[in-house]
Amino acid sequence: MEKTFSVQNLIKFSFILLAFTPFAITHGTLFPFMFGKAVFIRFMIGVSGVLFAIGILNKKNPIHLKLGRLFNPLMIAYAVFMLLVLASTVLSVNPYRSFWGNVERSEGFLILIYMLLSFLGTLLFFNKKDWLNFFKVNLLVGGVIAINVFIEWLGGAHRPDGAFLDNSAVTAAYALFTLFFALIVGILDKNKIWRYLSGGIAITAVVTIVATGTRGVMVGLVAAILVTLLRLVLTKEPYVKLHLFKKSINTRKLSAGLLLLIAVFSIVFIFTRSNSIWQGVPGLNRLAEISSTDPATQARLINIGISLNAINPANVGATRSLFGWGLEGYVNAHNQFYNPSIQKFETPWFDRAHNKILDVLVMNGVLGLMAYLFMWGVLFRKSFSVKPEEEYGQSNKEFWTSLTIGGIVTAYFVQSLFFFDSIAIYIPLFSLLSFSAYTYYVKNREPQNEDVEISRFSTSVKLGSATLGVLLIVLFIWASIIPTYQMRTMFGELKREHLDADDVRRVTAPDNFVQAEVRSIMLFSALDRLSKENLTDILPQMLKLGEEALEKTDNRARREHEMGVIYNDAFKAFEKNEYLVLGEEHLRKSMDLVRGRQTTAFMLAENLTLQGRFDEVKEVMDAARAAEPEGANIDIFYLSYLAPSDLNGSNGTIEKLKKIYIGGDSIEKNRIINDAEILYLRESYSNHLHYAHHIRDEALFRRFILRTIEIEKALKEIINFQAENGLIKRSVDTRETTFTQALSVLNQYGLDAINLK
Repeated sequence: MEKTFSVQNLIKFSFILLAFTPFAITHGTLFPFMFGKAVFIRFMIGVSGVLFAIGILNKKNPIHLKLGRLFNPLMIAYAVFMLLVLASTVLSVNPYRSFWGNVERSEGFLILIYMLLSFLGTLLFFNKKDWLNFFKVNLLVGGVIAINVFIEWLGGAHRPDGAFLDNSAVTAAYALFTLFFALIVGILDKNKIWRYLSGGIAITAVVTIVATGTRGVMVGLVAAILVTLLRLVLTKEPYVKLHLFKKSINTRKLSAGLLLLIAVFSIVFIFTRSNSIWQGVPGLNRLAEISSTDPATQARLINIGISLNAINPANVGATRSLFGWGLEGYVNAHNQFYNPSIQKFETPWFDRAHNKILDVLVMNGVLGLMAYLFMWGVLFRKSFSVKPEEEYGQSNKEFWTSLTIGGIVTAYFVQSLFFFDSIAIYIPLFSLLSFSAYTYYVKNREPQNEDVEISRFSTSVKLGSATLGVLLIVLFIWASIIPTYQMRTMFGELKREHLDADDVRRVTAPDNFVQAEVRSIMLFSALDRLSKENLTDILPQMLKLGEEALEKTDNRARREHEMGVIYNDAFKAFEKNEYLVLGEEHLRKSMDLVRGRQTTAFMLAENLTLQGRFDEVKEVMDAARAAEPEGANIDIFYLSYLAPSDLNGSNGTIEKLKKIYIGGDSIEKNRIINDAEILYLRESYSNHLHYAHHIRDEALFRRFILRTIEIEKALKEIINFQAENGLIKRSVDTRETTFTQALSVLNQYGLDAINLK
């Protein structure tokens, strides 16, 4: 039986190694912190799948399968949810993207299949000892992450992202699960060293949550504490006690006291949260900022309306309402029902609602959401229905374990109302589901000779296991090795600042799910970093590949926008008018797909400026401003493009620009200028100069230079004012002298002597 056990142990070991997923980072690829974790998950589950096939095909010593473990309410609930997600994937706006996902999120239906295999595998093979070992490894990994964040925080980092997850909110969510691992290990392991270690890491996990300042996770943690304390208060059994410092403490009385203390503190905090004293308390300073007028809150509220519109059968029909837009389809729904008012608070593309419930509703429909909520409802009800029992004077490990599961379920669910899932927490999340299924439906059956060896497997089972093993190998090559090679080739060649036709082919062939992002990044980078001589040979080929990638992208509006910008840049490099025509076409398509999006209007204004259609620029910017007059950037966008063409100053554009930055009733009411806004201004007048130079109109070029000098003088005045009043930390050199010299050269030698670069 040694071979049997060795294969099973290797399968278990491959699942335990998944605990190291947070450390997986693929340097030299796009989104290395997300893509790297997806690669590692595919690899380890692929290894377990191959080992599973070997165990099945072993004639003498086949592995033990505990299939009865799979037939439990939690597993069945998740299976139903997966079937509905599959239906939403098939019926998706873009089934290809729903299945494969994208590089940025590294999710999609495929990764859910891998997580289902993880769920099934751990449930089939793990016993109590395996679970404890798995949680210990997770605990150590979480401890390393927490210590790293703590060190960054002590070093002065504001809301540290951490070196392994690169996102403060994701790091906080992972710390929540680290706290869960610590509590479970502390409950189940008798070894004092592990208990002390789990206690120490639990403290660092809480510190991590506070340090990151992630309000959703903090609210989730508070909710978990309240629900857990309430459960203890309602526990009537008198023997549920804690043993601290060799003293027995009645948990009901302790919990009631803590609930009262929390209630009093909460009331005081709510009514005094504007007091400066809370601003100096880490964690509480972030909670004190929560209000209905908070920009992040306002954006989330608008997203609720967009999400409900996107699933309303009156708007999208019964099928879309029931089954949703498909995985990675939220962005298409958001674009179609875009509310320009959101630009008052946030301007990025929204591929998630920042609310897991809304994500599931929009992407998987009403049926998917019902299945999702039912699954968590089953787990929540089960976790808080376990009653303590007096067992030979021992502490109630089952009760405390169940209470911990209920706590993490509460904390996770509440925090998910403010954020979306990340692949970085998939392993802890699905481990929670599998461990819960084991705890409630499997563990008590283990002593009943559950491990019945199946000495012979049918041909169909053997064929299926072999097919699974081969398929996992092929998928790893296709979805991980090839994309990694393509992205590393791209970044390597761009670093050398050279690309040839063979390099382009190696980066873009075969065409796979990463190409929509890879080709866009490659085009932007090539136009920015490569010489004109190098670009001459490869740009037509690259532009064609970029056009082809549009058909498979998850966010068509965004890629149309990006292709428009790429054509604008291509025109600046090669002076081919056809590029401006194509760029305008793409930008207008993007505007049709997302009505009222001001950043796209800004880029269309750039395109029209380069064509010299200045009257149309004003029309476009007027329409953008009308869509949302209070957009966060609309005044800067608007004046940036109108100021250079306001040649005689009759529209007072420079004065209006100065009023934004130095015309406030008080210093604090002035908008603080930043590098991006300075760039907007300079890009705008540069495009006006480019147009005049392109059509060889020396008189117009001279007028634009004179206007540019006035803009730079105003910019200098703004920067000096804000630096002197402490609004910005450093002064920025203006280009007034440069353009004054250029004007002198123009007057002396003419337009031919001017080099725009």
